[in-house]
Amino acid sequence: MQNAVPFNAFDEEFNLNLKIAKVLLENLTGQEKDIAVNWLRRLSNLQTNEISVKKDRNHFLRKLLAVIKQSVFLKVLNHPRYQLLSSREKMLMKCTG
Repeated sequence: MQNAVPFNAFDEEFNLNLKIAKVLLENLTGQEKDIAVNWLRRLSNLQTNEISVKKDRNHFLRKLLAVIKQSVFLKVLNHPRYQLLSSREKMLMKCTG
């Protein structure tokens, strides 16, 4: 098995993405935040030793992170201060998002 992934690599990836999600949650409010927190709790409470379940859990968390990032980024784009930026600054923000 040359391509085997170390068993704990799935947990390490999950924990890293969970930390990223917690930082992003600070920028969400209301129902968006409640829904995200609920899903993060569900994923965190999932206890398994099955690699396929861990892969699916991590895949779901990556997708959830993408949705959270998009929501946070849209809040930035709609913020009044963003409207004061030059076109070049806006383009740079979109390229790094």
